[in-house]
Amino acid sequence: MKIALYSHDAMGLGHFRRNLLLARRFLDSPMVSQALLVAGTPEVSAFPLPLGVNCLTLPALRKNANGSYAPRSGGRLSDLIELRSRTLFSALRTFGPDVLVVEKHPRGILCELEPILAWLSGRARLVLGLRDILDAPEAVSREWTREESFAAIREYFDALWIYGDPSLYDPRREYRFPPDIAEKTRFVGYLDPTVRLREEEARLPRELGDMGKAGLALCLVGGGQDGASLARRFARALPPGLAGVIITGPFMPPEDHRKLRRLTDRNANLRVIPFTLSPGAVLRRADRVVSMGGYNTVCEVLVAGKPLLVVPRIRPREEQMIRASRLAELGLLSLMHPDRMTTADLSRWIRTPVPPSMVPQEVVDFRGLARLPGILGRTVREQAPLYSLRRTG
Repeated sequence: MKIALYSHDAMGLGHFRRNLLLARRFLDSPMVSQALLVAGTPEVSAFPLPLGVNCLTLPALRKNANGSYAPRSGGRLSDLIELRSRTLFSALRTFGPDVLVVEKHPRGILCELEPILAWLSGRARLVLGLRDILDAPEAVSREWTREESFAAIREYFDALWIYGDPSLYDPRREYRFPPDIAEKTRFVGYLDPTVRLREEEARLPRELGDMGKAGLALCLVGGGQDGASLARRFARALPPGLAGVIITGPFMPPEDHRKLRRLTDRNANLRVIPFTLSPGAVLRRADRVVSMGGYNTVCEVLVAGKPLLVVPRIRPREEQMIRASRLAELGLLSLMHPDRMTTADLSRWIRTPVPPSMVPQEVVDFRGLARLPGILGRTVREQAPLYSLRRTG
């Protein structure tokens, strides 16, 4: 089969990195021969792609602080969405996927997927992929009502995959899925990125040098678009004598990056790495981690077995706070509210020994990647044969 995976990528690289992980797993199975990633930011071109995977990069959007979208390079939003939609239609029609996995937004950003969904319906299996938590239930209800998401799932999609564990958070209940939508839902489990982290261990960023041999604290702020405040707090809180590394991500605004550099230049034990394709190599050397609460980051740090303090994003979505709160209740990480945390609080956590926590894989289901080929096979077989799956028909 051929599989396509769409992500809009208006804020950070999390959606793309998750789809890349999925594509690699599918290609490891005998069922899939080609994968096409559809991404929404040019930064994805830095990532090496496995054999059999190609990537189409759409003109970029950015997400504003209030949750709205705008062209990253200026111009009219309607013109950019029209360009993206036409590009999507042409590319996916030419590629002819047997399966299309749509990340998060059933109709795509501002309904840009609608034409190709209508065309592919009946020709391919359509799957909606959701991370474990989208937002607070009332916010999801407003958004899905406005975007008519349940109607889109009902009309176009054969299955809904959730990359999470219902014992931790069950979107069917929290977001009040109608019975027919709940029937289409399959819980995949959390995606364990261990294979990717092991590959990255051999590619240590040169900026790290020999830091961390006497203890290293690591700060991760996702793509960095809204991570400057946490990064600056970490720089001020780092205790004397302890090495620290901040990975800012490619989307931190230049002025925020300059301010952070002025802080870190005063401390020989503190380094800033703007962007790395090998965060796993730095994570492997770290003794403890301070981060925001994005899906990929939390999964990576937990499976690496590092003590983790999450200072989550709480605006415009509460997703990170909800995830961190549930995991903190299980004793898998520490949590501080960004509006109430002080520099002294952060410094105290960094320098205080953290008792060993439970093994995350024994508490939460992290077998998602292992299950994916089987779930894909069942998704293809569960419905009547389609034209695109009967290549000889």
